[in-house]
Amino acid sequence: MASSGSNDPRMAWAQQVNRQSGAEYQGIQHDDDQLIQLFKQCLASRGARGIFGMQRIFKIMDDNNSGSLDIQEFWKALCDFRLAISQEECRELFDIFDADGSGEISYNELMWAVAPDLNQFRKDLVIRAFKKLDRDGSGAIDIRDLQGVYNAKQHPEVKQGHKTE
Repeated sequence: MASSGSNDPRMAWAQQVNRQSGAEYQGIQHDDDQLIQLFKQCLASRGARGIFGMQRIFKIMDDNNSGSLDIQEFWKALCDFRLAISQEECRELFDIFDADGSGEISYNELMWAVAPDLNQFRKDLVIRAFKKLDRDGSGAIDIRDLQGVYNAKQHPEVKQGHKTE
């Protein structure tokens, strides 16, 4: 877990905000899994149960339309969503979601962090599709595998001469 306290440089952003989440404590009182679960519940209560709902929520969170969230946008969204966690827990959750350590959360990073596991039917479907594409059985899909499965001759742009196979 992240360290808390006023000397933590990762918490410098907190001095620049004047929003409150409603948490009546400071520091970290939830573990990582609990924080993620609280965030998921908050998203679900706001209608973000699928990809389109998540896109809508992400756009609402992304105040500067940069395509990613900085820590202040993330904190503002948590406060707006009335997720009552401390600023230190916000920082912890932000760092969990910022998988590449860039200091910003991309839409893909957020989706990876909050997407539910696939049910067995979908897992089986993905495995079947992968096996169909992996023609040589190498465990990886490369261009030769795709050439063996797809025929682009009838694609409109290939037929018009704009693209080649």
